Amino acid sequence: MKLPKSSFSSIAEEAKLCLILNNRLYTVEVREEKGNNFFYFANKKYLLQESESLKSIERIYLKNNEIEFKSIINNISKKSLKEDNNLLKKDIFELQKKYELLDFIVNKVFPLYSKNKNNIKLKSKNQKPNQKLEEILKPKIDKHRTENLKDGFECLLNRDYSILEKNIIKNINLLIFNRNIYITKKIPEKIYKTIRNRFRINNINYSYKFTGYLKDLEKEYLKNLSDEITKFSNHSGNLLNEKINLLNKKNNFSEIVKKQIYQEGRIGFIKKGQDHYIFLEQEPFALKSIDQSDYYVFEKCKVGVKLKLNNHKIELESPVVINKYSHPLLSGFDMPEQYICTGNGISSNVINDFNEKKDYAGIAYYLLKVGGFALRNGYCPGMNPHHHLNRNTFCNNLTTLQEINKRGVVVEKQ
Repeated sequence: MKLPKSSFSSIAEEAKLCLILNNRLYTVEVREEKGNNFFYFANKKYLLQESESLKSIERIYLKNNEIEFKSIINNISKKSLKEDNNLLKKDIFELQKKYELLDFIVNKVFPLYSKNKNNIKLKSKNQKPNQKLEEILKPKIDKHRTENLKDGFECLLNRDYSILEKNIIKNINLLIFNRNIYITKKIPEKIYKTIRNRFRINNINYSYKFTGYLKDLEKEYLKNLSDEITKFSNHSGNLLNEKINLLNKKNNFSEIVKKQIYQEGRIGFIKKGQDHYIFLEQEPFALKSIDQSDYYVFEKCKVGVKLKLNNHKIELESPVVINKYSHPLLSGFDMPEQYICTGNGISSNVINDFNEKKDYAGIAYYLLKVGGFALRNGYCPGMNPHHHLNRNTFCNNLTTLQEINKRGVVVEKQ
């Protein structure tokens, strides 16, 4: 595999003169300046600038080239998966996102609906999972192998060591000068002046000995990094393969992933393109005009919250009506995915409380309930809706109290 040039090598080339001391990089300023650390070399005094640790430099290198590394890891991971599973031929990262989003929806949010059907005040502790849905997305995985499925890039990025430290430098101090590499060691004052290849950092004396070239160190580093990438790629690919095979044996997870919509009672999820929504279906309801005696019926709709996955953290948007719909609290008419005007219905204190507990399922269900409540009860005296409920704007929704009673539709209080 071809990897991008390392940040360490780029820094060493640009600085021309630098040192690695105790797994930390130091660069030498080309002109003499005031400071605390000085480098005495070839009868000149230079300011020694402390840079990042080798681990930090490697992490920056990986982050700066994240797209390239993810592409490499993705290709390796797919090769380690079984070729007879059509689902596994898809992009490995997209597959993991789908799994994590569905796991969040089905095993964390759905149980809240079962527990709190008629209660908007949610409690996140000790929720019993929906047993039917739990069977879909809960395989038995050896917990000693992994607590959470993480992609190869995340494993690579969050190691507690760097390749340079562990495999190459191994706690040896180096001097890098004009792309040549020298091993250094401390020497006593009495022999300092008798040695030609010498330098001093403040009051500490060193000798140095040629050991190789920067280009060779870079080559060795990239080879070791390639091996590390392959290891993590195969690891994450094999774990995902095991997890999905277990799911397929139990409940045909492949078919669940392929579904565009899945619903249990009133709660479900729907996929629109690359977007995932969790939704609560609202039964038909009626509203009475505030300043007249007219009644307007609103048919069933899906109040949804869009989900995004960012570094394994669920991000949630404000509630919308997913299907085409018209309502005083929506900005348009007969349009899909419109945000619901909830006024002051969404409490920042409630959201903050859930955030502190990292209870993102609680936030999702809370937003669904607030969105549905706003549609049914939010149009009331004193508020400023997008559209007023009258015959000019909602003539298609106009009905009679007799028809409402005949259908058994609830007239919401305002």
